[in-house]
Amino acid sequence: MHKRDKVILVRAGPSGKAIPHALLALAANLKDKVLILDEATPDLVIKYKDEIKNAICVGISTITGPHIKHSLEVARQIRGVNPCVPLVWGGWHPSLKPRQTLKNKYVDKVIIGQGEKAFQDLVENIKKGKKTEDIIAYNYIDKNNFPIYNFKLIKDIEKYIVPHMGSRTITLYTQQGCPYGCKFCAINSVYGKKYSGWDIDRVIILIRDTIKKYGINGVYFDDDNFFIDKKRALEFADKLLKRDIKINWGAAAGINILSSLNTEEWELLDRSGCKRLSAGAESGSQRTLDMLNKRIAPQMIIEFANLCYKYNIIPCLSLMVGVPGETQEDIEETFKLLAMLKEKVPTTEPVLSLYTPYPGTPLYEVALKMGYKEPQSLEGWAEHYLDNPTTPWIDQSLGERVKKYNASLPTQKDYTLKFKQKPRISVYIRRFSRLLRKKDKKETILNRYFKKKK
Repeated sequence: MHKRDKVILVRAGPSGKAIPHALLALAANLKDKVLILDEATPDLVIKYKDEIKNAICVGISTITGPHIKHSLEVARQIRGVNPCVPLVWGGWHPSLKPRQTLKNKYVDKVIIGQGEKAFQDLVENIKKGKKTEDIIAYNYIDKNNFPIYNFKLIKDIEKYIVPHMGSRTITLYTQQGCPYGCKFCAINSVYGKKYSGWDIDRVIILIRDTIKKYGINGVYFDDDNFFIDKKRALEFADKLLKRDIKINWGAAAGINILSSLNTEEWELLDRSGCKRLSAGAESGSQRTLDMLNKRIAPQMIIEFANLCYKYNIIPCLSLMVGVPGETQEDIEETFKLLAMLKEKVPTTEPVLSLYTPYPGTPLYEVALKMGYKEPQSLEGWAEHYLDNPTTPWIDQSLGERVKKYNASLPTQKDYTLKFKQKPRISVYIRRFSRLLRKKDKKETILNRYFKKKK
């Protein structure tokens, strides 16, 4: 019998080229060898069937929506290859609906919330043959032990670099949590109103090393809200300049926080290479914004977009319609705001979606009282996504209107990069180019080559 010698970590479904930070965080804390199967498919499982046959366990990370379908397909294939390997599920959806998730036959254990230490302990118990709880939750966030991501675990880092209009952009993750209580958001139900993140010197070192190793010239932070600590975000911009690190960067931010920046601070963001800021505008109706506890006004959204335009930063705004209790007038205010932004700030990148109830959010209970029917199985949640009407008060016509609006948006281009990186040319291409430039009295090196071939 082969010794079980490896932990398999899985993220199934399309990733949008986002680095699998959650899996890397788990891997960095394990003592065992780790195999990461990213964008996993049943075919990929077959390719690694020998490793799966000898796996200690398989960890599957997933979020609510279509990724569940892909995760179940992969789990089904894994169970076919190795009927005895423990399947451990974690991530956003298992954290929000642990008991329902556990009922599925392709789920053996569920880890809630922050999983690095919990998963590490579970792996050790599995190796020792100890029994453990089926649902595991460690109620902690340790600011000093925020996981260090080991990029060596990814063999083909190039596939995570997004090439676009001269940029080579990669996603990074340096903090988690958000103290704000937007009523449609589930972050508080998983992390509480806590916040943790790397100190800025570590972020700077990570970016500097990533530029050196992979030739990138763009970074987008996948953090929940990079500007939660405004002082930290501005320190980042300042240190990029002081250390002469030229990088185009973007991040998620709260409009209420960005509205408090002064002219000097906006100029600092501009000079440091800030190129893209994503913010939840949510609605053009003050009434809806108040119901969502957004702490902003429509005018603040417009001012934010105008400031981005002034400082050559692309404002990316997410909005929704169909919020519980919203009127037709509220919905029309959102469409009016979108039209105004399109006219006044042409660089704005809006994304419009339908309100979708998520467990663990304050609005979820309101949605249930208004007639929303919760999916009764893990498979049912796979049909839960932002452009699919899921509530009785959102009719098909509004869904079609949202799809039509998004389809009408022009393909966005990355307006002039603030910092450009010279393309990395293969050393072999450079050598061959030099050979072509060398000429003999009568013939080129290239002609000699073809003569020899003949």
